[in-house]
Amino acid sequence: MRVNILIIILFISTSLFAGETLNYSTYAEGSNEIVSRTAFQIDDIQNGLIHVEWQSFVSGKYVKHVLNDEFANIEWHAITPNENTDYFGERIENKLILNGKFKGKKINKIIKLDENLFFCHPILGLSEFARSPHQSCEFWILRPDNLVKHKLVAVKLDIEYITVDGKKIKAIKVRWGLRGILSKLFSQTFWFRVSDGVFIKSQPSRGEFTVLTHEM
Repeated sequence: MRVNILIIILFISTSLFAGETLNYSTYAEGSNEIVSRTAFQIDDIQNGLIHVEWQSFVSGKYVKHVLNDEFANIEWHAITPNENTDYFGERIENKLILNGKFKGKKINKIIKLDENLFFCHPILGLSEFARSPHQSCEFWILRPDNLVKHKLVAVKLDIEYITVDGKKIKAIKVRWGLRGILSKLFSQTFWFRVSDGVFIKSQPSRGEFTVLTHEM
């Protein structure tokens, strides 16, 4: 089934996506079948914070993010009408505070973290990591299907030239996933453009991969 998704993102003027619209397609591995289409475009900045809106036109899912200058989430609001989900999340010091409804059940919970960053979506947070001088980083996520926390690790592997839409692009290869031997259970590989940190391509995972198809 073809899924059309719009992701609206705001970045500060020095960041990688400022002033651009980036369009992605996700393909089934081994075929030209398009599984989904996505787009990134500028939204808004307030008080030095990065405001992000994510919307699925098929499922009706909507997430509004507020990021800091490290592209880590400090607030978010998630709505999925067909799942009866509508909740707010906020990071205060080393705690995530969730309030609202998740899959029809009321939630009012506190999730304890450590000092590492929290990303709702690794594509955003790791794009800033790719531009940084750091060779590795640890970060937190919540699984979107059950809101269980996981600490993941990202490692820069190499700088490579990859071909996308017939063009050679100099890219930073980043592998991220569960830590240690658990990486065999879950890990993914992304490529980010060296010049500005834009996410370019993912290695096939669970039968799908995503590629940057157009930017303007």
